[in-house]
Formats: sequence, C-alpha cells, structure tokens
Amino acid sequence: MNTISKSDRTDLLVNTLQNALLHLYLRIQSSKAVTPKTTRNSILKRWLEPKLKSRTHKPIKTEIKLLLLNMKKNKADLETELNYVLDAMFNTNLNENNKNVKDVVDYFNNICPELFKLKIYKTGVDIFEDTMYLPHYFLADSFSADGKLIEPFTIHIKTDKIDKLEKHLTESGQFNFSIESSDNNEHTIKIAP
Repeated sequence: MNTISKSDRTDLLVNTLQNALLHLYLRIQSSKAVTPKTTRNSILKRWLEPKLKSRTHKPIKTEIKLLLLNMKKNKADLETELNYVLDAMFNTNLNENNKNVKDVVDYFNNICPELFKLKIYKTGVDIFEDTMYLPHYFLADSFSADGKLIEPFTIHIKTDKIDKLEKHLTESGQFNFSIESSDNNEHTIKIAP
C-alpha cells in the first residue's frame, strides 16, 4: 500500500484548496457584476467534486467531502470555508515551527503597523500600496532546526515611505538588510542573518 507523509498530504490539501480558489477567481474575473454566493459555490463544487474520484486526491478525499457536505447541509459559503481552512492550516503550521519563526513574522507584522501591512504569499500576487509581502517559503527554508536565521530571504513592498522602514530596521538591529531593487516605489529588501 502506498502511504503519503503528513507533510505531503498537507501540501496536497493546500494546493488543491488554493487551486480551487484560483479557478473560482479566474472564472468570475471577467464579470462586471458581483457573482452571488450560490454561483460561487457552484463553481467551486464543480471543480472539487471530480477530486473525490481522483487517485491523486485520495489522501484528502475526506476533507474535500466534509467541505462539500458542510456547504450543502449548512448552506455555507464554500469560498469563505476554503479560505478559513487555508488560514487555519497556515497558523497551525506556523505554531508547529519553532518560536523564532513566529517571532520573525510578528516582528514584520508589527513594523510601523500604522504604515504597513504584512501579507504572506505563495506565488505571484498583486502588489498593493504600503503592504509588505513575505514569501511563505522563507518560513521553512531560512531557519535552522534551532530557530536561527541561516539563509537570507526577501521582502517586497510598494511604498513611498521606504525611508521610514529603513530607519526602523536600522534602529532595531535585529537583521542585516539591503535594498536590492527599487522601481516606481516597488522595493525588494534582502533580509540576512
């Protein structure tokens, strides 16, 4: 019998749920009107149901079935449910990692909170003003088992207040940093150990 590791199973579930949401957003993006919840649910349901019979998705069949049943039974908003599950999985994964990783996320989340927001992303994303974008992969790849930052990572930000961010990073002294590129107020900042 072929078994799948917990991390591979989690990755499969995350990828499936994210792909379902991407499918939904691509389908409704051309509409000028607001797409009703029932239509959104229907699009997601049609995309997820074939996964119940897929060999690739067999390890997460129960989770998909529960999401679909909850939508049907409780007339739930499936889009909101998928986002909730993804957020919960991210927070659980973050809490299972060492405390230092969470401290780094909290640190960047609290840099001048009145000026900047933090978003953690997996793939390409639209860049909004005064929002820092932190790649999700840094959480695992940039830290040693004992929680020390061992690999540099980058933060992307669009702002005309880059001087305030530089000042805060310099004063904190917690990380070495350099601005790798700047173009039309879009900046890439390299954070290093």
